[in-house]
Amino acid sequence: TNSSFNGEGLLTIYDSETLMPLPEFSTSTTYTMTLQGGVIFKGKVSVTNGVFSADFTVPKDISYENRNGKIVLYFYNANTDGLSFSKNIIIGGTDSTAVNDNIGPVIKVAFDNPDQTDAYLIKSNSTLYVMLSDQSGINATGAGVGRVMHGILDGDEAHPIDFTNYYSGDLNTGGKTGKVIYQFDGLAAGEHSLKIDAWDVFNNAASKTVFVKVNDSDGLIVDNIYNYPNPFSSGTVFMADHNESEPVAIKIRIYSVTGRLINQIERKNVNERNIRIPWDGRDSDGNLLASGVYLYKVTITSTSGSGSKSTTGKLAVMRQ
Repeated sequence: TNSSFNGEGLLTIYDSETLMPLPEFSTSTTYTMTLQGGVIFKGKVSVTNGVFSADFTVPKDISYENRNGKIVLYFYNANTDGLSFSKNIIIGGTDSTAVNDNIGPVIKVAFDNPDQTDAYLIKSNSTLYVMLSDQSGINATGAGVGRVMHGILDGDEAHPIDFTNYYSGDLNTGGKTGKVIYQFDGLAAGEHSLKIDAWDVFNNAASKTVFVKVNDSDGLIVDNIYNYPNPFSSGTVFMADHNESEPVAIKIRIYSVTGRLINQIERKNVNERNIRIPWDGRDSDGNLLASGVYLYKVTITSTSGSGSKSTTGKLAVMRQ
């Protein structure tokens, strides 16, 4: 024990060992091998003066054999790291007082930047972030039949992506929140669907499906620029998708059909990749526009220096 160590640790707790029979080499002798059980908990903890603690709910999917499990702690700070483990832990039993809320985990999905949970345009080698939260705790054992935390790409149920080894709990949350970080490699160009399935420690299920479009073109990519509703009477929303993981600047200009600038909307440091900007149908003086057809130009500019893209379109105002 290093009583002077301060930092963080990645704590992993394994289910109890099981004995697996091996093929018989003779009719009179049976050989077995010991297999370490699956992961019961994996999360980050704070380590202060060499001491840490963790509080979490054990999933239903354990062996219940009352054998020794294993605790492994990878500890680290800016100056050093190390590994410690212990088998002085018995896995088994059931807490009959535990309350099941019958609600599965909340699932949020992002690409390349975990703060952008609305990405549609991605690269073929994008990094997937799946953020999970549940008041009971996330089931990350990968042990239950049909309950492995996974992703289904383009409806291919026969070949799920197992996320078990890519998941870890967040710091000091007791397994109630955590994330999957998974690197895609060579996703084909075009549109894809990805369905995420996850379970909590009571085996309550949750699913979320996202749709993305892979485009490996260089620089800023912009797609799906339009306004809805169109025509409109009281207001509309300008929409667009882009591929930047950094904030962008948005400028929307509305013109008459003769080219006169009527209004201009500007947004700086927009972090969303699925842009939604409302407009109330008024000119720069606050007056409602008369019924008719107008032109607009949407310009999206990268703050990282990867370029600027503009698109023009028509919108119609229909006053009642």
